[in-house]
Amino acid sequence: MKVDSYIDGKLKIYDEVFTTERIKEIETECANLKFTFGAYDNVENPVPTGMSCEGITSTATFNFLWEFCEKNCPELNNLALWKSSCNFFAPREDALFHNDDDSPEAMTVIYYANKFWDINEGGETKLFIDPTKMIYAVAPLPGRIITFPSTMLHTATGFRNKQRFTPALKFVTKESLEKRQTNIKEKGLGLHDCGEGLEQDKIRIING
Repeated sequence: MKVDSYIDGKLKIYDEVFTTERIKEIETECANLKFTFGAYDNVENPVPTGMSCEGITSTATFNFLWEFCEKNCPELNNLALWKSSCNFFAPREDALFHNDDDSPEAMTVIYYANKFWDINEGGETKLFIDPTKMIYAVAPLPGRIITFPSTMLHTATGFRNKQRFTPALKFVTKESLEKRQTNIKEKGLGLHDCGEGLEQDKIRIING
């Protein structure tokens, strides 16, 4: 396994994580999930982009990613699972810039479930760090896993000629999750309220 850090250590990239056989297995499973249209990029955006399968904790893909995170991602220690999903983008379909969460401790994990990539195929994750200077683009190398703060503005870009599958896990602190659960019990579910973290008996905590 190879690990690199960027953006003052906020972005971590894990390569050479799984075998070629495991990468193919995960891609096949992701391609056969049941997707619905679509995933909202943020609360202010009324139009969903791409397609999404929400709640993938019963899949082998989730188990592989969870085991990897527990063994290799100290930045996620003691964080609670808020949401799991797999996003699907058709060729040349792009998302809008958004953040995944407003909580400062929240973290996002993305896995690139494609067994082949070429530089001209596209499909990068773009991170908008400083609007006056740089947008960082992470190449979707097969089997690559990245982690970054969920508050970081980012977007997905579609591949040029094929479908793009990206399983994602989103984490918050246990305290934040409990507050959200209480708020939902008192006010009910909102349009953007979803995720395994809403159900107490399904809460999962990394090394917690």
